[in-house]
Amino acid sequence: MKHAIVTGAAGGIGFAVAEKLIEDGFFLTVLDVAASPRPELADLLNGRGQYLCGNLADAADRARVVARRRGAQRAGRSA
Repeated sequence: MKHAIVTGAAGGIGFAVAEKLIEDGFFLTVLDVAASPRPELADLLNGRGQYLCGNLADAADRARVVARRRGAQRAGRSA
């Protein structure tokens, strides 16, 4: 299973990138400063990714994203 982290996925280019990666078979961790994903993103991620609210400019948020991604990889999550 291929894994990717996409920032700014709640809209615009980030959402388009997330769509393409899902289409190409990636499991995604998507990150945005929005408290919750827009409905289209939630539907896209259904079973194929996880949404995290955060900002990669913040060291604590970066560490949390990396920890969640590694946890999913260790668990062999493909859904």
